[in-house]
Amino acid sequence: MTAIRFSLCMLMTCAVVSFAADDARAQTLSAEEMVQQKDNWNEWAAEERKLQITGRYDGGLGRQFRLKTLEIRFNSERGTELPEKMQADQRLTVSGRLRKAGDRFEFSVSRLIIGDTDRQRMAERALEVPESYPERLYALADEYAAVAKYYEDTALQADVATLRRRAVNLQRRAFSDDAAQLSSLADRAEALQLDARDVAAIRFQSLATQTTAKNFDRAAVLDRIRSQLPGWDDASQTVPAELEQSFLKNSVAAYDKASDLERRVLNRRFFRQVRLPDLQRKLAADGSNGLDLAAEARQELPEETAAIGELETAFLDFKLSQVRQLSRPQLQELSELLLHHDRGDDFQKAVNDWLAEQRDRFVDRGLSGILRTADEYLFAYERWKNEEHQQQGIDLLKQAWQVAATTEPKEAELIGQRLERYGWTRLHDRWMTTEQVKELPRTDIELAMREGRVVPGMSGQQVTRTLGEPQRIVRVLSSRFVQEIWVFGNSGSSGVSVVMKRLSRQAPDDARVFSVTQSGR
Repeated sequence: MTAIRFSLCMLMTCAVVSFAADDARAQTLSAEEMVQQKDNWNEWAAEERKLQITGRYDGGLGRQFRLKTLEIRFNSERGTELPEKMQADQRLTVSGRLRKAGDRFEFSVSRLIIGDTDRQRMAERALEVPESYPERLYALADEYAAVAKYYEDTALQADVATLRRRAVNLQRRAFSDDAAQLSSLADRAEALQLDARDVAAIRFQSLATQTTAKNFDRAAVLDRIRSQLPGWDDASQTVPAELEQSFLKNSVAAYDKASDLERRVLNRRFFRQVRLPDLQRKLAADGSNGLDLAAEARQELPEETAAIGELETAFLDFKLSQVRQLSRPQLQELSELLLHHDRGDDFQKAVNDWLAEQRDRFVDRGLSGILRTADEYLFAYERWKNEEHQQQGIDLLKQAWQVAATTEPKEAELIGQRLERYGWTRLHDRWMTTEQVKELPRTDIELAMREGRVVPGMSGQQVTRTLGEPQRIVRVLSSRFVQEIWVFGNSGSSGVSVVMKRLSRQAPDDARVFSVTQSGR
């Protein structure tokens, strides 16, 4: 027997190899093609057609053997026997004639060529491909993928996947500086159903490479991150210090080594790295939009506390420069931010500057302007409890009362009521605090009138202003005095008797309260 080992390439193209004149006339078919044309077997057997079939060895005994997927018994003629130690799945190319014996098909083998297994031959051919020609590896893998699929050869399928991975890795190195090529490579790897981790690593490298370009399209990169990097929006996990250092040193290398969970963390870290500068570059030169950007950053990037603080600081500095034009709500908002950022001194100055502006704008506009200014100072006191602001507000109310006292008595009365709520009383032509009023003697006429009491020394007009007109008057005359008893209310327990007394030569208006008696006492 002449046993010749041919490569699979030869085996697959043996139809064009002239082994002998008789073989050249043979119809060349693969095992798969034989199965596809099974309906022709009866005709070919009747004709004893000369065939050349390429397939996989599937075991045998003596001169008989099988080829995988073919329901044909192959019988070796003398001189074409198989060697004793045949490997399963070795490639065989057999020439001969198809016959039929009863219900069985037989093939009389007149010529036999033995080759390597598909796995062996693919490995040999792959070694012959230079690293600079990865496309040849793809073509080789595609060729054997079809074979693996037909024979349901999981081992060959795994080899095909490894070969494709080798081609992808070669191209990944070649495209290391080309984001677009890497993106296409990731799509190709995914279409070839390579390991999802490898695909994810290439996609990340593509994105990382894209961000190294000057003036890269951040919006496009962010869209890709959101669609391709799972976990980009998960702010619940922090980046461990060691992983952070590795990422900063070489993000692609760190990503390749990371576990699936770590990759989710790094996807988020990468999103922050791209998104934060996108927000920062939108900051207006005067910082006027800093608060809006800070809110946006806090919503999307709560981890970036320092950067958020910087955006808010830019806004605060802008607002401080505009503090005199702020409304009350804007001032409150500013004060909260200043206090939140531990800028107490700036806060106090901002409020004082704002109040000074209100005084400059309104205080010289008459009664309404003074009241407006007082309101602003008292608002500031109610909001921030600065005693100085309250005192300035009260002083302005007193000033307003003084203006209104001669021109708008009703308004003066309302202003006086407001002052009383702050603990001030108008007595003896001056404003007195509650404490000062308490120190006055109970016989003080103005104090008694305010409290609705009659005390000795009051004039008749003061009595009527306090109690009204008496219900009856009893007059008692002597040579020296005129004494009148003014009776108010009932004669029972609720009545009041006031004794008015003057000298006989004095006018009635000169009479003064001599004594006061409460009925029933």
